[in-house]
Amino acid sequence: DTDNALKGALTLSTPQNPAAQSKPVPREYELRFLPEAPNTLLFSEDLADDRGAVRAEGKVLYHCVAQPKLDSAYLAVNRGRFESAAKRGRVVERMDDQTLRAAQVDELRPLAAADSGKEREEKRRRAELLKRGTDAPMDDKWRDAKVSALFALFGQRPYWSLQALLDETNESAQRLKPLITELCVFNKRGPYSNLYELKDEFKTKRQREEKDDDVRERRQANLEAVRRRMQEMREARGEGGGE
Repeated sequence: DTDNALKGALTLSTPQNPAAQSKPVPREYELRFLPEAPNTLLFSEDLADDRGAVRAEGKVLYHCVAQPKLDSAYLAVNRGRFESAAKRGRVVERMDDQTLRAAQVDELRPLAAADSGKEREEKRRRAELLKRGTDAPMDDKWRDAKVSALFALFGQRPYWSLQALLDETNESAQRLKPLITELCVFNKRGPYSNLYELKDEFKTKRQREEKDDDVRERRQANLEAVRRRMQEMREARGEGGGE
């Protein structure tokens, strides 16, 4: 009863999980139904529809908040978190004489000339890039140049990692990251996770069309994979095949 729930609180008891007996897990929760913000609608999308059409299913009137009761299980969880955070991350171990001598021999062994040369060159290049990014004034001229450079890079390919953008623009993360955040979107999941792409308002018409084509192809591929899986399941049950 939503009306009664709005006046007080409901109690939710979850079943005991045998796999979690070794760790205390709160099982008692207080549920409260709070009014949702106005004009909050619920939509659905048919994955089989290539047009990407959506349908309004209804309006959200309330949202539910579950708060664990302050019982012994909840206090045990908080105590475990505190103890885990208080543990030392580093452990000092005493090395025996044989291990110590082996470590000293490895440390004194000279590196190959090619490897040491490449390492020095890489350190020199990184230091030079960092120096350029630190010394250049961050004025309007610098901003216009970096914006143009970023647009040019995303014109070559739609997705970039942060390190690749820093390498291509010869800038440090401290200086370029705010500009990247302003122009780009960071993909946290999906096939392009941990990569940046331009926001839609900064994309050209061709880039938006390419993005739509890519989404449509991946959606169609997922749909075909589901259809094949369903066909395999029907064949396994003996429902498919010839007459």
